[in-house]
Amino acid sequence: MKIAILGFGTVGRGTYDILQARKEALEDLGGIQVAKVLVLPKEVDRCGLDKDLVTTDYQEILDNEEISCVVEVTGAKAQGFVFMKEALERKKHVVTANKAVVSLHLEELTSLAKKNGVHFLYEAAVGGGIPVISPLKAQAKLNKIDSIEGIFNGTCNYILSNMLAKGWSYQETLKKAQDLGFAEADPTDDVEGLDTMRKLVIVSSLALGFPVLEDQVALEGIAKIQVRDINYFKKKGLKVKLLASFKRQEEAYSLLVEPALMDLNHPLYGVDREINALGLHGDFVGQLTFIGPGAGKYPTGNAIVCDLMEIANSKERAFAFGQAQGTSQNNIRASYYVSLDQGYDLPEDWVLERLDLEEGQGILTKEVFRQDLVEKIGDLREAGAGVFFARIL
Repeated sequence: MKIAILGFGTVGRGTYDILQARKEALEDLGGIQVAKVLVLPKEVDRCGLDKDLVTTDYQEILDNEEISCVVEVTGAKAQGFVFMKEALERKKHVVTANKAVVSLHLEELTSLAKKNGVHFLYEAAVGGGIPVISPLKAQAKLNKIDSIEGIFNGTCNYILSNMLAKGWSYQETLKKAQDLGFAEADPTDDVEGLDTMRKLVIVSSLALGFPVLEDQVALEGIAKIQVRDINYFKKKGLKVKLLASFKRQEEAYSLLVEPALMDLNHPLYGVDREINALGLHGDFVGQLTFIGPGAGKYPTGNAIVCDLMEIANSKERAFAFGQAQGTSQNNIRASYYVSLDQGYDLPEDWVLERLDLEEGQGILTKEVFRQDLVEKIGDLREAGAGVFFARIL
């Protein structure tokens, strides 16, 4: 099977290295050969590849009938979608790690692949090296998946874990994560929860059997957390995680990405640093949990090569989405930890317990409607208050 790799950054290089290192092991599948690598013109001389292997013209890949599969790892949102769509229209398989494109265009690209009799696979788009998508597809055929909980972003998990372990401030920990390559120069997608939200959209769509939309996810990131919060959690033996949650109840379902507090009895309590995890519950299989590296050159490249092996072995079957059933309902009731600057407050009838925090005050709420809480916190932030909140599991 001849393939083209679009993009030769961290993931593209990892994929190429694994294919070269395991060339003999893949011979029983007929072999997987990299025929072309698409790079930007400025990268031709510094990518380190044979010039005959490199191209800057995607049309050359589309027109090459010997290339049957395209591996899209550019990370580009608009252009990445165009690359995938054109490849599927030309009856070429597509494997990608691009969660932004998969989240927005999952149904369209899946339908296009089915129409043209080719595969569209995206194991690497969720959980990096953790095999999540293939098992989820299989379980969704046999089970009613009623809940998913996951830590889907290694950057956020690294920041929160190190703030707790080292007592560092948010900004200090973010800087260290950037220096080590765990966080991007612009960390917005990670710390504001957008990356986690996209991954939740993908797995929830597979669990439900119909596509959900990004704007159905209630979203709060970690950027507002302060040292006073970390000190309180440490004193109480709690950990805070940016948690992605899908829950199905009767004819409704909820999709949440927000900080959550957990004690050592929670199955994700011990998932620290840049490690990712996903837990799901099905009516027949019960509880399953997948844990492993959520990003990186070789873990993500490994997931891509596994998808290529599925195609070469012709085991994967197109996943068909049905019509939407039920309604998205994110106005859940839950108890929350809220920390505020002095001089600001929540309605007294929401308060279960007041906490003395360093340089501020903390409140444990009764069960309240999340939407009401978020609206009130929004007003406080507009008034200049520093506010952090986390759901209590």
